[in-house]
Amino acid sequence: KKSTASLENLLACIIANGTFQGTHKFAAISDQQYKVLKRIEEDCLHEDALRQANDAITGAAIRLSVFEDFNLDDGQTHSSADGQRYESKYGNPLVGHAAKYYGRKKGAVIYTLVASHFATHGKVIPARSHESHYLFDIVYNNTSDLKANIISTDTHGTNQFNHAILNAFGYQFTPRYAGFKRKFLNEFDVGFNDGERIELTKPINWKLIESEWKNITRILLSLGMREVQQSTLVKKLCQYKNHNTTMLALAEYNRVFKCIHVLDYADDKQLRQVIKVSLNLSLIPICRCRRRE
Repeated sequence: KKSTASLENLLACIIANGTFQGTHKFAAISDQQYKVLKRIEEDCLHEDALRQANDAITGAAIRLSVFEDFNLDDGQTHSSADGQRYESKYGNPLVGHAAKYYGRKKGAVIYTLVASHFATHGKVIPARSHESHYLFDIVYNNTSDLKANIISTDTHGTNQFNHAILNAFGYQFTPRYAGFKRKFLNEFDVGFNDGERIELTKPINWKLIESEWKNITRILLSLGMREVQQSTLVKKLCQYKNHNTTMLALAEYNRVFKCIHVLDYADDKQLRQVIKVSLNLSLIPICRCRRRE
């Protein structure tokens, strides 16, 4: 841009947006001119610039010697993804009605990925969308230097494919299920008649997975090469009917990693604690700004 912003105007614009006041209200209660703040907001505070600034801050934090103290577990980088719903007075394709959360008003969801107390990536998704359709999108498109190898979500971040998709790209998916006992008994049969016994209620259909492995590989390659938008493809996968053989095979492949995680979650107390703390951290970055407001 031909015109440059002074540090004072730039900080005023950042504070106006960071405290959710907006440039118009902030200009009315300060000595800043609205047209100047509005120009800076349009020129500097767009999505690409904000992402580059966030990546720069995260990269600088990683190089600090104290950064290791922020890790939740030794040798592992845990991250969590969660969405928070906000009302919006502006109309756009991402803003919609959801009476359960907004009443008669409209709003959208801010879906954020947090790792080691830092928000590494975020995305605004429609109000009625399922969060699990965008999980791979925000994890795989994380451009910061802080990469996590363990991803946690609540039940809203789970579907019948995310375990398999994230594992194919080197991530360990560790969700926290609501009603874990019911989830466990759906996958495993536990008996105590002839000693302790635990086995799958339904064996893994390896023949189905092997017969559709080429099609499963094509789906995973399409996601990795970004030939289609990740959220669109995952959403379509979840909407396929049950009689589709490829989708049944991918869902069966997903069961392998889901069952492993369920067993680990039930057996490892430290894992449960780390997942709980990690999910709580995903609420901090935005809640601080809301308190300030």
